[in-house]
Amino acid sequence: MFTHAVVEGLETGEADLDADGNVSLDDLYEYVYRQVREQNPHQTPKKAAELRGELHLAHSRRGGIKIVAIPSPSSLRAALHSDDFLTRQGAVTELCHRLQRPELPVAEGARQHLGEVAHDEVQPLADLAAGALSEIRLAPSPDRLDFGRLPKGSLPPRRSVTLQGPPLARHCVVQPRQPWLRVDPTRDGMEVHVDTATPGHLSGDIALKGVADESVIHVEAEVTPADGPPKPEPHLSNDSMRPKPPPEDKRRTVVIDPSRIPSKPEQPPEPNQPPKTTEPPKTTEQQKRTDRTTPSRRAPALAGAALALAVTALAMLFMTIQRGVVAVVARADAGATGNVEDNIRAYGALTPLIVCLVTGGAALVVGAFARHDLGARREHYTKQSVSGTQTLAPVAKGLAIPTLVLAVLAGIAYLVGSAHW
Repeated sequence: MFTHAVVEGLETGEADLDADGNVSLDDLYEYVYRQVREQNPHQTPKKAAELRGELHLAHSRRGGIKIVAIPSPSSLRAALHSDDFLTRQGAVTELCHRLQRPELPVAEGARQHLGEVAHDEVQPLADLAAGALSEIRLAPSPDRLDFGRLPKGSLPPRRSVTLQGPPLARHCVVQPRQPWLRVDPTRDGMEVHVDTATPGHLSGDIALKGVADESVIHVEAEVTPADGPPKPEPHLSNDSMRPKPPPEDKRRTVVIDPSRIPSKPEQPPEPNQPPKTTEPPKTTEQQKRTDRTTPSRRAPALAGAALALAVTALAMLFMTIQRGVVAVVARADAGATGNVEDNIRAYGALTPLIVCLVTGGAALVVGAFARHDLGARREHYTKQSVSGTQTLAPVAKGLAIPTLVLAVLAGIAYLVGSAHW
């Protein structure tokens, strides 16, 4: 399993997790670790190395196009290294928002920082960053076009291909691999059409290279002669049947930059009418992610309250015992004329006993609510909140139960002793 993961990661380039075109030692270890742990949880790969700098083991075809990134603000970078989990979570959430920005250098800076978070952070934050980065993938729709039969020399129809995701995901370099393919960029993707000058079967690909990975759109067409069905001999799926363009031909390469392609021609504003500004609504997926990244504090707050109640109950028990001992000693000094019930009431031993019973019972109830809420809504809690709740709730329970038992025994002793002494 370990050897297979190593070979597969290097051969396919899947080990290039940050899509920088190189498979580093850290990339390979992280890839192998995930693959092995998914297949066999009992096997844990380990890494031991002494070196300076970064060691690149192989080149990858997954390397994307380069964008000069604008670094995130220094305050945001400082928050990423904070000791407080919620501060780091807020910084990661802000990076996810910056990743959606139409300014490509800003979004690229956020993508690079999220890549570091996905590698180095604890699991909840790493999953949040990985989920945001998964949207920066080339996703052409459709990824296969069939133009059917086209008469020779006819005006070629156009087929639209939409690129999904935020502007950074749609920014790519498009290069047809056959000379008869034509591509025109649009704001949401591209329009594809074919050259119908030569009859025959056409089969080819359009290569897309984005900031994080690559993709391919396959195109099929059948160009028929103007006077009848196509002859069987021309078959142009083989590149040797058509003249190839020079390898460095850049005329057919198209760069799709959503930030520079207007969605529709701008209309001049009417006289005396101010320009209208609209704010794009949040998508459902963005709203869900915002909801998921808002941590809940209910369970740890309940667990803390349960612990405070348990400590209060324990303090009241000590006060009860102290006042009860004083009352008993006073009863013994009084001799035959004394009454222990009057002494206990005089020294105020019953009040802390009642408070102890009430707070001890409340501690058990509140702690039970905390554990129930944590189990029912675990996905709403951070790792730190889960750990805090799982620590505080058992401590509160461990204090409250013995305290209640001793308080009940003290109450029974008072009821029994006051009638006979």
